[in-house]
Amino acid sequence: DSLPEIQYNNGKVYHGSAVSLLNSLCARAGGSFYIQNGAISITNSLNSAPSNIGIVFNGNNCARPDEEKDLNIKLETPLVPSLNPNDWVTLEFKNISGPHKIYKIESEFDNFGEACGSEIICRSK
Repeated sequence: DSLPEIQYNNGKVYHGSAVSLLNSLCARAGGSFYIQNGAISITNSLNSAPSNIGIVFNGNNCARPDEEKDLNIKLETPLVPSLNPNDWVTLEFKNISGPHKIYKIESEFDNFGEACGSEIICRSK
């Protein structure tokens, strides 16, 4: 076990960077983690897309995505509350298509329902 630890009478306590510890623990289990709304979620890390991806983004429901220099794909979409980081979506655009894993979501909305939308960052393959 290479994680830094201190042995106490009632168990062990790990110390150091929380991100490093979570990355190490998740890597051992073949997973990953994300933080959303103040809660840490640990998920299985799928290296390939599942066979049934329910959300499809195309020119009918969002603007053409921007592919940034670091190969992230940025989408401006309507608000989809059910989407989370590490979910898979299908993109159907002229230059960008196929399943993509969501890396980050930033949503905006107001109490009047006028300014609702999300900026979704997907990682390119």
